[in-house]
Amino acid sequence: MTRSRFIQCRETGELVEVDWDAPRRAPRDPSLPPLPAYHADISPYRSPITGETINSNSQRRAEMKEHNCVDQREVGRQVARRPAAEPGDYIRKGG
Repeated sequence: MTRSRFIQCRETGELVEVDWDAPRRAPRDPSLPPLPAYHADISPYRSPITGETINSNSQRRAEMKEHNCVDQREVGRQVARRPAAEPGDYIRKGG
């Protein structure tokens, strides 16, 4: 039984059979410097705080800091630490 391998053509969307013995793309040369990461900036939007147009992540962070606001996506990620209990802070039941 022979195994078949298929890839989807980007232009036509058709599945094309690929030869298993065909050479694959060579791995990146480790002696080269790493490629820079690219993070796209946000799309402009109207601020719900001031009504001004926000055009970049840095402008958004500055506005949130200025108005003491927190991103709702960050609320669940922060873990609040309770202070350590003192020996006299406990209440005994039934006694």
